[in-house]
Amino acid sequence: MSGLTPAVSPKNVPALEAQGAEQDPKGRAQKLALHAVQMLQTGSDGTAQAELQEAVRLDPDNRLAQSLLRQTMVDPVATLGSHYFFYTVRPDDTLSKISQRFLGDLYQFYILARYNNIQNPSQLEVGTVIKIPGSAPAPAPAAVPPTTSVPRESPPPTPPVSKSKAEAKTLAEARRLTQSGAYSQAIELLQRRLQEAPDDQQAEELLVSAYLGYAKQLRGQGKADEAKQQLEQALTLQPGNAKVNAQLQEMGSGLRVDRLYNSGLQALQRGEKEKAYAAFTEVLKLNPRHAQAEKKAEEVKQALIQLYHKNAMAAYYRQDLNSAIKEWDKILVLGPDNESARLNRARALELRERIQKFGK
Repeated sequence: MSGLTPAVSPKNVPALEAQGAEQDPKGRAQKLALHAVQMLQTGSDGTAQAELQEAVRLDPDNRLAQSLLRQTMVDPVATLGSHYFFYTVRPDDTLSKISQRFLGDLYQFYILARYNNIQNPSQLEVGTVIKIPGSAPAPAPAAVPPTTSVPRESPPPTPPVSKSKAEAKTLAEARRLTQSGAYSQAIELLQRRLQEAPDDQQAEELLVSAYLGYAKQLRGQGKADEAKQQLEQALTLQPGNAKVNAQLQEMGSGLRVDRLYNSGLQALQRGEKEKAYAAFTEVLKLNPRHAQAEKKAEEVKQALIQLYHKNAMAAYYRQDLNSAIKEWDKILVLGPDNESARLNRARALELRERIQKFGK
């Protein structure tokens, strides 16, 4: 058996089938719920309903998924009531904003759309008259005319901070937090502001900017799923925002790359070298410049070659030639130019033929 040659490093790296990593059920449920928001915004209620049902199955306590799923199933008039008033859509209005203003929840946009027989909530035109359930808000009270009597002189009271100054202070603080990278604090501040004043265009723009910044920060930390959630939140405010949509599209392949790479690392930790190699080579198909995946793929490939060669030699010495040939075949799949595997396989085939011939 001294004629058998040691395994050498092959040059070619073919791709094998990869399997994705499992995700935390609650995180997966939240992701499905937020993706369903996008689907409902464009009227794809069938797809959204299936995703929401899966989200509730994964996390029965997910309130967003429960609320959205209920909105797709209940009678909107029976739920919201038959009493309503009319509202004319203004510039920069969305059904989410209108829902936040009058129903107290921006995610009630879909049942409001069904209440008005609107098929595609994202295509709400300015000037459209829609029905809002409930009674119209009371008009602001008229100013009381000044009296003609001369008031007694008294020390002037300390003037309160005007509402406009308080609003400006809130926006300035949110802007400062965003610029300093404290995105989560800025987002919390701006969300409260929009609950108080849904028409505040400056607050909305700042909030979208904070979502974008936070998404970029999270991606840099390897938290792709959380980054995608931030971008999906931004889309509920501005469905047509070009920057948000571009980042989501870019993240589509990037997110898959991250998941595949992580699944490869997890497979490696479990000792599943073949699955790890499949994941790393799939990453390189999607992103040939992924240096970490390239390094890991090469390391795992060499380990597999050594394993297959060891298995082949053991089978050969047992004269289990079929198993030995299969192991050398695996090496040749990894690298068709592997001369060692080719020669050893040829010797095993020759020996098998001789044994079969003499056995007759």
